[in-house]
Amino acid sequence: MIEERVTPGISPAEVMQEHIDRYEFAKKYVSGKSVLDVACGSGYGSFMLAETATSVSGVDISADAIEYAKTNYSASNIQYYQDNATHLLFYDDSFDVVVSFETIEHIKDYKTFLSECRRVLKPGGIFICSTPNSLVSSPDGNIENPYHVIEFSYEEFNSTLQDHFSSIEVHGQHDINSFKELVFKSYFWIKGKLGIKRALFCRDNSEISFPVCDFKNGFVNSAYMIVVCKGAVKC
Repeated sequence: MIEERVTPGISPAEVMQEHIDRYEFAKKYVSGKSVLDVACGSGYGSFMLAETATSVSGVDISADAIEYAKTNYSASNIQYYQDNATHLLFYDDSFDVVVSFETIEHIKDYKTFLSECRRVLKPGGIFICSTPNSLVSSPDGNIENPYHVIEFSYEEFNSTLQDHFSSIEVHGQHDINSFKELVFKSYFWIKGKLGIKRALFCRDNSEISFPVCDFKNGFVNSAYMIVVCKGAVKC
């Protein structure tokens, strides 16, 4: 799944920025907290969270990803582990916050994944997760991304999460309409042709970004759903 792994300097700028802005959103929930970053990939997101979190544990099923993260995004308060998202190595009630972006759509046994994320959360903990909005990514019901095994509509995602959490806030990212999509694609195409690279952690206000905002599921659609879940339902 290396093609799906988001890596600074390798992944398309638009995709990279979407992921960065998700982690920027998550940072406001992790200050002074112990954090688990499930499917941390190349480690840039764990590194961002560690700027304000007390500790961050990044896990990924790929040994190559973990080695890359250790080499490129290490810090005194980060530990990286090779691990399976459906069978996490941590004890119950280990973390204040669990973050997992663009993961659940890759996992056939996604219910076990959610159970594991819930299990390792402390009482009162927070689960932050993102996934594509199928109304945008697969409107005809056919999943085009070969690495995805499931994609959810808002109703499906919310219903699934209700089995695990009592409080669910749904946010959106990258609102889609034809004009905005044209502007975004033109912007990144021109930057690519000119050889202009975006700095990972330094972005001035003139740069196009994809902030997390209110979820829109109507005429203008959020391409991604980002949820903040609380009140873990322990089984």
